[in-house]
Amino acid sequence: MEDVIRVAISWLHHIAFVGWLGYFFSSAIVFTPLTRRHIPLPAQADFLIDYIRRVKVITFSAVGLFGATGIWLLLTDEEYEGLGNFFVNPWTTLISIKHIFVLALVALAVYLLYFLLPRLVSALRELAGKEEPAAAEAALVARLNRRHQLVISWLAILGAGILLIIAIASAEH
Repeated sequence: MEDVIRVAISWLHHIAFVGWLGYFFSSAIVFTPLTRRHIPLPAQADFLIDYIRRVKVITFSAVGLFGATGIWLLLTDEEYEGLGNFFVNPWTTLISIKHIFVLALVALAVYLLYFLLPRLVSALRELAGKEEPAAAEAALVARLNRRHQLVISWLAILGAGILLIIAIASAEH
């Protein structure tokens, strides 16, 4: 029975992460470029406000679920030797590296949701509210859009790297 519980919790752990990672890939490849191309400038700010609200729910749910299940999986694993024992065997080394990548991923997502996208919304509103926007305002929106694309792409790359580490750690386990 314990194996069934471990498999179920592991499945939830991976589903939460892969679902969140899917959002990064779809945003990097589809959503972000198409938003700029097909949504009129005045509507982009309102659209992004709704988008941020929904992505926060996805992010909090995913991080909460894979965080809680990850802690349980770690604490119940026979190879885990306790906090601070990062390099006692190849598996714990890989898991430690994975956790560093996950922390970077979460920090980058916080930057995206709480700093970059709100700044982009503000710049879009300012630009859309003027009939003759200044070149500096248009340049700011363009710069923030490029940064948004870069950050979302790095989130996808980091997430793919985490999946690679998970695959290697599974082979070591």
